[in-house]
Formats: sequence, structure tokens, C-alpha cells
Amino acid sequence: MLAAILRDPAGSPERLDAQSCRTGSVYISLKVANIDVFRQEVSRIDLAHTMTGVGDGAYWNQAGAVSAVKGHDRGCDISVLGPPGVMKIRDEALAQKLGEICNKLFALP
Repeated sequence: MLAAILRDPAGSPERLDAQSCRTGSVYISLKVANIDVFRQEVSRIDLAHTMTGVGDGAYWNQAGAVSAVKGHDRGCDISVLGPPGVMKIRDEALAQKLGEICNKLFALP
């Protein structure tokens, strides 16, 4: 899936802490999050574009980030950091690919 996002191979995954990892310029963080709180906060986030089909609620921004929540205890944040040339895709297409990763993580026990 990362090959569809990044121009260069991502490399080996690296654990950053108990909730976060990265591979290449893709950073993933899992957290405890509540969909009810998420829905209240998303309207106050500048330049957030809401998404459907990712968890119970999600948004993306043009900086290359997705934030999603599933239920009352699961959250997923994914960002692609680096210059614009790092990514093959941008904006909504990128958000959909990052959202797919969150959905796969939400499907884990």
C-alpha cells in the first residue's frame, strides 16, 4: 500500500514509542479516542475535510494527515512528512489510502 503513496521505497518500520511507529516518511500513532468527543472537536479544526468510510469518524487535511476514531476507545493518526515530491498522490486520494491503513488497524483485535 505504501508503494501507492510514496515515490521511493519506505524502508523498514521503526517503533518510536508504545503507540507510534514510522516507515520512511509515513508516521502512525494509535491512541485512546472517543467518537463523541471527536465529532465535537472536528468542527473547530481549520482546513479539516471530513471523510466517510474510515472508522466511525475521520478527517484529512492538505498537509498529508488523517485522523480517525472507531468507537469509544480507538484512534488513529497518520501523517506523511517531507517535501511534496515524497508523495505520488495528494489531498483526497492520499487521505483515502491513509484511511485504508486506519481501517486495517481498527480491524485488529
